[in-house]
Amino acid sequence: MDEHMSGTDNGGGRQAVFDMDALTLSIEHAPGAVAEPGGLIARVTLAGVCGSDVHRIVGHVKDAVGRVSFGHEAVGVIEELGEGLTVDWGGVPVSVGDRIIWYAGSTPCGECRGCRTTGEACDDRQWPLPSSIPNAAGYRDTATLSRRVPFFRVDGPVTDEELAAFGCALPTAISGQRRLGLIEAGQTVVVQGAGPVGIAAAMVASISPARNIIVIGAPAHRLELARKFGATVTIDLEATSAEERLARIHELTDGRGADVVIEAAGVPEAFPEGVSLLARHGRYLLSGLYSGTREVSFDPVPITLKSARIIGNLGSRPEVGLQALRFVQANRERFPFAEIVTHRYPLERVGDALAAMQDGSAMKVVVEPAREAAAV
Repeated sequence: MDEHMSGTDNGGGRQAVFDMDALTLSIEHAPGAVAEPGGLIARVTLAGVCGSDVHRIVGHVKDAVGRVSFGHEAVGVIEELGEGLTVDWGGVPVSVGDRIIWYAGSTPCGECRGCRTTGEACDDRQWPLPSSIPNAAGYRDTATLSRRVPFFRVDGPVTDEELAAFGCALPTAISGQRRLGLIEAGQTVVVQGAGPVGIAAAMVASISPARNIIVIGAPAHRLELARKFGATVTIDLEATSAEERLARIHELTDGRGADVVIEAAGVPEAFPEGVSLLARHGRYLLSGLYSGTREVSFDPVPITLKSARIIGNLGSRPEVGLQALRFVQANRERFPFAEIVTHRYPLERVGDALAAMQDGSAMKVVVEPAREAAAV
């Protein structure tokens, strides 16, 4: 046996493989693996479908070449621990059989300047990885977590679906709140977008003493969910014009505009409108504009006249995964997390899972490798 490995080959099971060049998706046998020192092997019980996965399969995200594994939001059960691994990334003891959550897309290299200084700006992010080697991707039966993959033990009655409801959208919202700074009593927050990223942002903002949490989005059932997760006011994007939305925001803020606007729509047209909604000295956080080449015309002068701040929001420190877990555990009686999950698919139908996310018919999609193909 290789001196750098321990344990027994787990047989690999199945995995979803995406060809970054041909833009094709297939289900194939995964290479067998053993737990490396400091790493582990986990059986995947549930993997969340992220909007960035959809960006990747349509060719908008070119962060790798060749055939890769993907699915970066996962929950599972430890099947094997590598030599020397006794605690998770939060310092909690772990054993075979423990339930864990991990974020493969947040795997840092641990060596670059970004990792050593900020802890979140990795210059050599280890994602996605070639499908020819064992890895921590979630769209598979069995995942291999190296010592660099952040993971956290899950205790208590919280369900897999509650954990996967927001996936990486919740760490994104928590990191965004940190980058924004304090939301003060009496301030107004506007969120553009009523998908998982937008509703997570509204939910986290609702813990603050803000006066208004306003969500702009569509369709109506998503706005209903937004109200369950902390929105005090919702505005139907499909039933209003930009001028009407601006007038409504001014009505709710005594003519000032929003102190904070959070873009979570993922469309470039949201940007100029978001700036128009800001009050003087307002802050605009961009969380959803992740990819694409479409452009919009924009007059930058209002940014100067309002002394506005524009803040990008991508990536999280590893410990934010633990903060997200604790948030769900502490607030599962307050917020109906499981209602966010609307579609469930077996591994064989991961293509359908991605399509449901792409066409907007689903709020949140999860892939359950053990689910029978007929049970959707």
